[in-house]
Amino acid sequence: MKYAMWAVRTTALACFFAWLTATTTFANGAAGAVQGKIKDASGTGVAGATVILSNPVTGYRQEVKTDGNGTYIFYNVPFNRYTVRAEAANFAAGSGLVDVRSSLTVESDLTLTVTVADAVTVEADASSLLETDSSTTHIDIDKSLIKRFPAATSLRGIESIILSAPGFIADENGRFHFRGSHGQVTYVIDGVQVSDQLNLTFSNSLDPSNVEAMEVITGNQMPEFGGRNAATINITSKSAIGSGRPFFGNVTLGGARFGTFEYGAQFGGEISKKLGYFVSLGGTRSDRFSDPPNFQNFTNTGNAQRLFTRLEYNATDRDNFRLTANFGRTARDIPNLLSQEQNSQLQRSFLKDASVNLQWQHVFSPKVVTEVTPFFRTSAAQLVELTGGSTPLSVGQDRHLTNYGINANISYDDSWGRIRNRFKAGFNYFRFPVSENFAFAITDPNYNRPVAEGGDEESFNPNLLPYDLTRGGTYFRFNDGRTGRQAAFFVQNSVSYRGLTVSGGVRYDNYDFLVNEDAWQPRVGVAYHIAKTGTVLRASYNRLFFTPFNENLLLTGSAQAGALVPPAVIDAQGQAQAVVRAERQHAYEVGIQQAFRNWFRVDFAYWTKDSKQASDNSQFLNTGVVFPVAFAGAKLRGADFRLDVPERRGFSGYLSLGTAKAVYIPPFTGGLFLDPEVAELVNEGPFRIDHDQKLAAQVGAQYNQRKQGWWLGAQFRYDSGLVTEVGNVDEVAANPDLGFGLRFVNLNGDPTRVKPRSIWNLSGGYEIFRSERYKIELQGHLLNLTNQKGLYNFLSVFGGTHVIPPRTFAARVKFNF
Repeated sequence: MKYAMWAVRTTALACFFAWLTATTTFANGAAGAVQGKIKDASGTGVAGATVILSNPVTGYRQEVKTDGNGTYIFYNVPFNRYTVRAEAANFAAGSGLVDVRSSLTVESDLTLTVTVADAVTVEADASSLLETDSSTTHIDIDKSLIKRFPAATSLRGIESIILSAPGFIADENGRFHFRGSHGQVTYVIDGVQVSDQLNLTFSNSLDPSNVEAMEVITGNQMPEFGGRNAATINITSKSAIGSGRPFFGNVTLGGARFGTFEYGAQFGGEISKKLGYFVSLGGTRSDRFSDPPNFQNFTNTGNAQRLFTRLEYNATDRDNFRLTANFGRTARDIPNLLSQEQNSQLQRSFLKDASVNLQWQHVFSPKVVTEVTPFFRTSAAQLVELTGGSTPLSVGQDRHLTNYGINANISYDDSWGRIRNRFKAGFNYFRFPVSENFAFAITDPNYNRPVAEGGDEESFNPNLLPYDLTRGGTYFRFNDGRTGRQAAFFVQNSVSYRGLTVSGGVRYDNYDFLVNEDAWQPRVGVAYHIAKTGTVLRASYNRLFFTPFNENLLLTGSAQAGALVPPAVIDAQGQAQAVVRAERQHAYEVGIQQAFRNWFRVDFAYWTKDSKQASDNSQFLNTGVVFPVAFAGAKLRGADFRLDVPERRGFSGYLSLGTAKAVYIPPFTGGLFLDPEVAELVNEGPFRIDHDQKLAAQVGAQYNQRKQGWWLGAQFRYDSGLVTEVGNVDEVAANPDLGFGLRFVNLNGDPTRVKPRSIWNLSGGYEIFRSERYKIELQGHLLNLTNQKGLYNFLSVFGGTHVIPPRTFAARVKFNF
C-alpha cells in the first residue's frame, strides 16, 4: 500500500510537470518509419501484396499487406539498415535497401514485373550485411533474440543480453565492466537518456519483454549521446501502432530452481488508426535473487515488479504524441556471510523507481523533423535491518534521486545526387535533487580492535572509535540533500559520398552540483566502403565527459566522511577527503567490417582510452551500499571482435570476443574506506583494476524450424578471470567467510586473478498450439549445464566476493492472443 501511494503521487506530479512543459520541451527519437507503394509496370498500385521489412543480421522481421492503392507503412522501426521485399501472386518478388537513421519517414517504392514465381526463400545478400555509411561500432539486437535469450527469469535478463556484445565483462548482480571502465553506460529509452546505474545493486532492472530492439553502441559515440556513455544502449520499446488490431496480448507464467517463479502480461491495440496503446506488467520472486558471497546462499529471498505503458496519438499527418510511464519495485535480502548467518543477521534492501515522459514530434517537411519531450524520473533505495545481529557493522541507508528536465533536437536528412547529408542539433537541461541518509556503527569487538587490546597497529583506525558500540560509541549519522543541474547542447553532421562517410560534431556539457565543471567534446569518425571486396574501414576520435555517479555522492566527498579516513591514507594523499570530479576521456578506435558473400559478417575494432579522474565505485563491506570514487587517471587498451551469421535454412549464430587491459593510477578520492590496509593498497602506484580481463568470449547458435513451430539454441560463455587482490593467503585461508574462495583464484599470477570459467546454456521452445489468432508457446532453458562452480570476483576492494549461479532449469509458458 505504501508503494502504491508513492507511485500514485509520483505519477500525478510527473503528469502535471509534463502538461506544464509540453509546449517548450524537446527530446531525441529512437525509431523511424518506412512507407511506400508497390506498383506494377504501368504504375498501378498492387493491392494485397505482402511487404516484408527485415534485417538478416539482427533477425528483425515485420510483415504488412498493401491497401487498395498498393501503399504500405511500417511504424516504430529501430534505426538500422533494412531490406524491403514485396511479394504478390502472379508477380516476381521485388526488393530494395533502406536506411532508417532518424525519426523521418523513409520512402521505398517497388515495381513488380508480371510472372508466375515459385515460392522463394528470403536470404541475406552481401550488401544487406554491411553498415556502409556508419563510423560507429555497434551491435543491433532484435526482439526475436531477446525473447529467447537464456535467463532464470525473463524480467531480469537485460544485463545478460548486453553481455552478448563484445567488450562487456561480467560482474556480480548484473553489473558489467565495459572496455576497461566501470559500468559507465547511458540507456536511451525511446529517446530519453538515463545515466543512472540500472542494475540490481543500485536500481530495478529494465524488463526486456518491453523492448522492440536494442542498439549497443560501443565505439564513436555521436555528440547527441551524453551522460556516462562509455557505451550507449539505445532502446526502442514496443508499440501497438501499425498492429491493425484493436486488442492483442499475451500472458506468461514461468518457474525455475530455488523457488523462482515469474508472471507477466502484455496487451495493446489500435483504438483507431491514430490512437494506440501498449501495457506490460510482470513480476518475479526467488530464493536466490542475488549473487551471494558464498555457495551456501544464505538469506537471499527477493521479489521484483515492473509496469510499463506506452500511449500514442497521431493527431495529424505532421504531429505525433507519445506518453510513456515506467514503474519498478524490488525488495530483497542482503545475502549473509557465514559469520553473519551464525549471528542471525537479516538486512533487506528496498528499491523503487518511476518515470513519465511525454513526447511531441512535428514533421515540418519530408526532410525536417523536430521532437519535444519533458521527462521525469525518480528513484529511491533503502537498506534496513529487520532483526538484530548485524556484524561486523550495523548499517542503514535511505537515499532518493530525481531527474526532471527537457531535451530538444531537430533533424535534417536530404540527398543531392550521390551526396547524402544528415544533420542534427539539440539541447538538454535537467535538474536532479538528491537526498541521502546513512548510518553505521561497529558491532563486533574484533573489528578495529585497538592496539592496547591486542589489535594490529597497521589495521587499526583510531577515527572509528567514536562509532564502536562495543566500546561505548554511538552511530555515525549523515543526512544531507542538495539539487544539482546539468545543461548540454550538441551539433552533428554526417555526409556520405560514394563510399566515403565523414561524421562528427561537438557537444558541450555544463555540470553544477558539488563542483562546477564544463567540457567541449569534439567527436569525429570516418568510414570508407569498398564495394568490390565488401569491406568497410572506419576510424574515430571521441572526447568524452562523464559526470560522477550520484549514488551516495554527497557522503563520499563530505567532511564527515573525511573524518573517518585512516591516518595512513591522509599521509599518502596529503588530504583527508576530496570531492569526486567528472571524468574526462580521450577515446580512439580503428575498425573493419567485412562481409563474406551472404554467409556471414565479421567486425573488428582496436581501441585505446586515456582518462583523467577515472570513475569507479567502492562497496561498503558486504552491504550492497556503494560510494563513487575517482582515480587520478587510467590507461585502457583492448580489442573487440564480432562474427554474425544470418539465418540460413534455419541456422543462425554469433561470436563475440573482447579483451581489456585496465591500469588505474592513484591517488583516489571519495569512497568510504575504513580499513587502512585496503586504503594503502590502492595508493601504492599504478595497478590493474578489477575491470581488467584477458578474454571474454560468448558464442550463440540457434536452429529455427518455423513450419513445425520449434527451435533449439546453445550458448557458451568464457571469462578468463578478473583481477583480484588476496593479500595474506594464510589469513584468508583461516577465515571461514573467505577461505572457500582461494581454490577459485590463480595465486601464482601477477596480478592474481579469478580462475577462468566456462558456462554452457541450452535452450528450446515449441508451439504446442497455433491458429490464426492464438498461440501457446513452451520455452525451457538449462543454465550452467555442467554445474561449474566459480567466482565473479574475490575480495575485490570495489566489489567484494560473489559466486556464479549453479545449474538451473527454467521453464515458461506463454499464451498469445
